[in-house]
Amino acid sequence: MMEINQLTKLAGTNEIRVSSRGQYKHKPEYYYDSLRHAFGYYFNTFQTSNATYDDYALGLTYEFNKKDQIRFLDRDNTVLTIVAFERFFELFIKDLLRQTSPKLTYTHINTGRGNRAKALISRIRNNTFIPKKHDNKYLSAPFRDCLDRFYGLIELERELDPDPIVKKFRKIIRKYPFLDSENYRTTMHLLSWYRDRILHNGNKLPSLWFLDYMISQRVIPIVQQIIETRKEELGLAMFYLKTPTGIDLLEHISRIQFDFSDLRQKKQQRRSFILLLYLGHLKELGRANLNMNLFARNNRSTYEYNYHDIKGRGERFACAEEKHPDFEKILVCPCCGVESMVRYRHSYPDLFKKGEISNIDWVKCYTCDYHIRYNAGDPHFFELSQEEIFNIL
Repeated sequence: MMEINQLTKLAGTNEIRVSSRGQYKHKPEYYYDSLRHAFGYYFNTFQTSNATYDDYALGLTYEFNKKDQIRFLDRDNTVLTIVAFERFFELFIKDLLRQTSPKLTYTHINTGRGNRAKALISRIRNNTFIPKKHDNKYLSAPFRDCLDRFYGLIELERELDPDPIVKKFRKIIRKYPFLDSENYRTTMHLLSWYRDRILHNGNKLPSLWFLDYMISQRVIPIVQQIIETRKEELGLAMFYLKTPTGIDLLEHISRIQFDFSDLRQKKQQRRSFILLLYLGHLKELGRANLNMNLFARNNRSTYEYNYHDIKGRGERFACAEEKHPDFEKILVCPCCGVESMVRYRHSYPDLFKKGEISNIDWVKCYTCDYHIRYNAGDPHFFELSQEEIFNIL
């Protein structure tokens, strides 16, 4: 039987460093993996509500009870979305602090009220900073503390504090002037707060309406500016935010502007309905686009190493579906651009209108797995497809 100190020692001798250190350079920084994961989990939240997404898009203007709200809740992807976005921001902010002084990222005794960054800098300068340790290793500070230190340094930087640490921070932060925002600070604190609630208690999650508001209106604008600032070093790493057909997902999401209170306003109902449908289409494009990684974009299978021509396979699969009783037509996919998207129509007698036939239409791409139903509207309406795919107004 192994005790905890034996297990941690065993674990420590069997770890692989994934961050940059010494001659080893990880580009882009390893925490951008968390950003990709976060977007993947968030995009998945559309798929789980696909069948009734038009009901969801009505917003909160109807008296939805708790059972109705649970119906649209995607527990797994909601949890993972928040945790992954929080991890990205935490490691990104800590990286900026670490570049300024590694000690700014360590846990320390309470430095009192006021500007804690100023108190920490004073201790670092006077050699009285003693970080907490466990197993002879420095303990990393919680994200909320690092955020307070980061924005405390911004306050000092504004005051043109002559301290050498502040001067160094000024040079580092010069690339990111947009971070000097109380709104952004509050958003990152919200992510930290939710992450802690999920991991330490975990019995309450945001509704899909609030998750959509939080991610699309508060989180993504920060991410978008960070990516724009570091686009040269990020290179192809952000492939998943632009489809092979040229749809820039973040640029489209930036067009969607709403306050959470709008979702409860009857006068805003039609506008909210359209915006949430639009957001749903972009999430589904994002989900499918993640399947079109750099291998797939070069027409190679990711894991079937000797298989080439996955686009041709998608086209052949689509042609095979012509024998399906609900098959209607093969179209060009708005995500991957391959002519491997099948439109289906299921017809059935309307129980409430004798003699009339009702239809359910949907499409599925056999290359990237893009899938949308007629109840979410036509992507052509949102300028996401060259042609109408459902032929409905």
